[in-house]
Amino acid sequence: MSESKVNQGKYAQNPDFKGTTKICFSNKFSTMAEKGVFFEIIVGAPTQQWAKLTSAEASAQDAASLDSMQASLQTVRNNLHEITRLQTQFRHREARHMHTAEDNNHRVFYFSLIECLVLVATSVVQVFFVRQLFGSTKKGGI
Repeated sequence: MSESKVNQGKYAQNPDFKGTTKICFSNKFSTMAEKGVFFEIIVGAPTQQWAKLTSAEASAQDAASLDSMQASLQTVRNNLHEITRLQTQFRHREARHMHTAEDNNHRVFYFSLIECLVLVATSVVQVFFVRQLFGSTKKGGI
C-alpha cells in the first residue's frame, strides 16, 4: 500500500503468508522538515475469528461454562487493548501538538527579537537625524 502527502492514517493488513514482513517509510516529499512516525503492530487472530479458534477446544470441555467465561474474558481483553491503543494514540497526538507549540514559541520569540532590534535601530536613526537637523544651523557659528 502506497500513499503520499498524507498526514496520518490507519492501515490494516492480513498477510496470507507466515514469515518476515517489511515496513518502509519514505521522506521523499519533504527532506528538510523533521518527521515523527508512530506505528503499532498487532499480531494475533482478529476477534471475529476467536469463536472459530476456540470451538474445537470447547467441544472437549464443558461448553456452557467455558463459553460464557471466554466471552467475558474476551470482552475484557478487547476493552483493555482498545484502552491501551487509545492511550498510545493520545500520547502520540500530544507529542505532535507539543512539537507544534514549541515551534510556534520559537517563531514568536525570534520575531519579537527582530522587532525589538528594528525598533532600536529606528530610534538610533531618528536621534541621529534630529541631532543633525539642529546641529546644522550653526555653520557660521558664534
